[in-house]
Amino acid sequence: PALLERLKEGSNIEFVAERVNGKLTVTEVK
Repeated sequence: PALLERLKEGSNIEFVAERVNGKLTVTEVK
């Protein structure tokens, strides 16, 4: 996913992850 690629770049990105139906899902990106 593009979101994970952005996180790997080391950018200061804050995100909220919630476990939905047993899967960790990013629900908000700041």
